[in-house]
Amino acid sequence: MTDSGNIEIIIGIAKDTANKVEKLVSVVMELHTEVHSLKDWRTIHENQTEYIMNGIKEGVQDREKRLKLLELWQAKFSTPLAVIGILTSVLGFYYLILQVVSKFGI
Repeated sequence: MTDSGNIEIIIGIAKDTANKVEKLVSVVMELHTEVHSLKDWRTIHENQTEYIMNGIKEGVQDREKRLKLLELWQAKFSTPLAVIGILTSVLGFYYLILQVVSKFGI
């Protein structure tokens, strides 16, 4: 074989290699785009999850606040309400006795 024949073979191999490298670069770029897209999706998903978790935490905190207020209200007013209930019962009982006494003249 002559030198020009060898050069043509080398040029053919170089062109073939260049085409394969170009295809490989294209595939790598597509993969890079997909990976970047997945990273964006992951970031969005993490942000949404964080937003939801913060909402749940706020809801729990609001519920805890309402329960504490209810407990405070019960602690503050349960004793006076119980006393009023007992006094009302006692007064009702005395009223009943007075009605019986006045009816029968005892």
